[in-house]
Amino acid sequence: MRFSQESSKPLSPAERLTTAILKYQHGEISQEKAAEFAGLNRRDFLLALAREKRDVFVVDFDDLKEEIARG
Repeated sequence: MRFSQESSKPLSPAERLTTAILKYQHGEISQEKAAEFAGLNRRDFLLALAREKRDVFVVDFDDLKEEIARG
């Protein structure tokens, strides 16, 4: 899995974590995939999100409204 399209240079661990967090926050990949991409287990990825003061759970409010409407 490679997200860097601008360069063939491998991403540093910090760049991998930043990319994983951004992709997760935008709903492009799951927590599990983000952790894997960052080279972390899921627990450590969640701790990294907390350190960066990022939301641990991504909620799509439109989806939530539809789910509530369905009962």
